[in-house]
Order: sequence, then structure tokens, then C-alpha cells
Amino acid sequence: MPANRKPRKKYMPKVGTKDTISTLFEGDEPLKGELKDKVLLTVHMAARSLSMGDAIQDDWGALVSAMNISLILCERAGNKEIGLKAIYDASNALISVQERFFEKGRRVATGAELTAINGGIHVFEEMVETVSKRQYVWASDQIEKRMKEGRSVGVAPGQKTARYELRVAA
Repeated sequence: MPANRKPRKKYMPKVGTKDTISTLFEGDEPLKGELKDKVLLTVHMAARSLSMGDAIQDDWGALVSAMNISLILCERAGNKEIGLKAIYDASNALISVQERFFEKGRRVATGAELTAINGGIHVFEEMVETVSKRQYVWASDQIEKRMKEGRSVGVAPGQKTARYELRVAA
């Protein structure tokens, strides 16, 4: 290479919506087809890995993301208390799994935790069936926004993490 030429930069793909046209024109339609299958398959495979005892960080993260999306969509819904209890229980179970990972080095869940996580996945499935693409993307963006603002629960090694609890007005 001649001395006057710059070396090539490493290719960095753009992050964002791959199918902008369908998101714009079909944004108010529910998730369907390959997109819906991919979202649900990711969550189901992560839950399977967790139940088998061989979950990695990405599996745990996929389940946490699904619970966070469900949490945000439930908070926005008019009947938010219906799904929040299941989401809170599943989120608390995932927090316990991660804390156990920091102690023992494996992501394993107890039977009660798996039951709670399955309940949260059921709510997530219902949300995926009913919300539009635009609402799903909005909820994903809200997760990132809450994390940047410090309004999300973070699990750190060696520390006890605060749990979710449902507060009902008296």
C-alpha cells in the first residue's frame, strides 16, 4: 500500500430498523409472520436454556428484555394490574437467577422461579399478539431510555437487588 493512502476502516453496519418501509406503512398492524416468530422463538429458546441449566448471558438478557417490554406495555395499558403481577413475579425470579449466577457461576432456576418466568412469558406472548409494531418498537426504546436515566433495576455482583412489588391503591 502506498504511504499516501489511508487504511480502510472496519465495516460497521448501521443499527436500526431494517425494513423501514413496512414499519412506516404497516406500523399500526400487529406483529406477524417472520418478525413475530423470531421474537417469540428467541424468548422460548432462552427459557428452554434456562430450564435445562445451560443459559448464557444472552439468554438471560432476552428474557429480561421480554419482561421489560411487557412491563412497559402493561403500565401503558388501561388495565395494567392484570399483567403486572405476573411480570413482577417473573422479573423477580430472573433477578434471583442472576444473583445465584454471581454466587455459584451457573444460571439455574428453581421450580417456583420457572413457573413465575413461564407466567411472564405467557403475558409477553399475549402482548406480542395484540400490540402493533409501532408500540413494540416504542416499548423497546423506552427500555433504553429508562436505563440511561437510571430508572431500571440492575443486578450487580455481591449486592442484593431491589425487587418489584405490586402496589394496589387502597
